[in-house]
Amino acid sequence: MLSIQIKAQLKQLKSDLLCLYCFEGSKTVDKQDQLDAKLKKKVNDSISKFDFKGKFNQTLMLEGTASLPRVMVIGLGKKNQFSPDKVRLVTHKVTKAANDLKVRSLATTIPGAEKYDLETMEGMFLADYQFKGLFQKESEDRKHALSKVTLITKKASATKTLAETSKVFEAVNLSKDLVNYPSNIVTPTYLAD
Repeated sequence: MLSIQIKAQLKQLKSDLLCLYCFEGSKTVDKQDQLDAKLKKKVNDSISKFDFKGKFNQTLMLEGTASLPRVMVIGLGKKNQFSPDKVRLVTHKVTKAANDLKVRSLATTIPGAEKYDLETMEGMFLADYQFKGLFQKESEDRKHALSKVTLITKKASATKTLAETSKVFEAVNLSKDLVNYPSNIVTPTYLAD
């Protein structure tokens, strides 16, 4: 299962991919106070230069810094239409994109308000699930490379939320495995055990 850790600041953090978010119509990324001046200017200039609109699920990939080599900006859509479900969807997309890019570590802020930490974690855990099968050889194309996510938030209760959400998704993943196994393996006795 995906390992998520909580950090209060982005400074001095190393990660293969940094994900930032932008509302539609905005010329700057959300929570840009976390970025150093050079990276902030590069990201905001790129939003204007490449005519990034911030439409929901729109992506913009940029070259980052030595410690954060890739930066992905994801559109959140219109601010007045933003919801917890959109947080789950956009963080699900971020996690899938990180696996497609074969990066091992991802740093991300919480999309929108800090109150969406639970939905951010849910979207990531949902995207991370993969049924391993019984005797199937896992192809390199299907293999998840992402193993560590650093969630940047100053919310005090985020660590407690993470602990609870991790336990819930261990159970969710077990349930999904039981559903995916054939009935000659998941017999009533197997299920009871």
